[in-house]
Amino acid sequence: MGFAGKLVQFAAAAALLMPAAALAEYPERAIQIVVPFAAGGATDLMARTIANVVSENVGKPVIIENRSGGGTVIGTEAVVRAAPDGYTILFGSGALAIDPSFKKLSYDVRKDLIPITKAAWGPFAVLVHSSVPANSLKEFVAYAKSKPGELNMGSSGIGSMGHLASEYLRSILDLKLEHIPYRGAGPALQAILAGDLQIYLDPPFTAKSSIVSGKVRPLAVTGARRSPLLPDVPTVAELGYPGFAAGHWGGYFVPAKTPDAIVKKLSFEFVKALKDPRVRDVLIGQGLEVIGNSPEEFKKEIEEEIELWAKVIREAGIKPQIE
Repeated sequence: MGFAGKLVQFAAAAALLMPAAALAEYPERAIQIVVPFAAGGATDLMARTIANVVSENVGKPVIIENRSGGGTVIGTEAVVRAAPDGYTILFGSGALAIDPSFKKLSYDVRKDLIPITKAAWGPFAVLVHSSVPANSLKEFVAYAKSKPGELNMGSSGIGSMGHLASEYLRSILDLKLEHIPYRGAGPALQAILAGDLQIYLDPPFTAKSSIVSGKVRPLAVTGARRSPLLPDVPTVAELGYPGFAAGHWGGYFVPAKTPDAIVKKLSFEFVKALKDPRVRDVLIGQGLEVIGNSPEEFKKEIEEEIELWAKVIREAGIKPQIE
């Protein structure tokens, strides 16, 4: 073999070694996780709990930066524009699957972010006010069909995951309900407790106290499985609508062009942290299902969700925002 041939062989071997070297060195400094929500909420708690365990495992600080605003867009943009070196990570939500069909974005979720792993997923509880004469989903459907357009369905805001899940449920139940958006989940929950709403979707963790008060009644949960927080409440799928599932989730992303070696390293570390009993106890205690899937699986799920929510938005006649 001549000199040129040996040089090509050496270059090929060096290229193979580069990802391994990058993997061995990463991380060399603190990692920043951008949470596009205000501090103190359930999403923030989830992100901090996982970050603490990842920090222990990698031996470097993992810092949470809350960057809220724009319905998660501001924090997401910050990560999209960050250096693709694994030191700036997004803790994203289901808004990433809704926004492409709902907002004018400066980024493309599919092209500008690389999924790492979905951390956790949670369903909604389908609640009706105690004044509604229905003790089952079947009875509510019959009652709502007898009063088309007269019953109020609330949400935490137009284009929120709760809103889209409600529209999806309304569609498969074939009901005419009046959508009433509120500025956040708190006001919406207060509205159904006061009887201003007849139906509202709320995560089981926050719905439990309202159910105990007797002011609302749970008819179903929107997960593929029953919620451990509401074990006696059947799923929508169980009640004659197979395949229906809608919920909220949190997961990790890095900017496009982040090296594969770093993507794999992050996937390994986050999945490892999600198996830690300290993390699982917090997430399960919030009524969440711990996931920890692969980047490929997570990417496929996001693409499927983008198509689903685009269809729901179109069929519900929801007007996209222009920002």
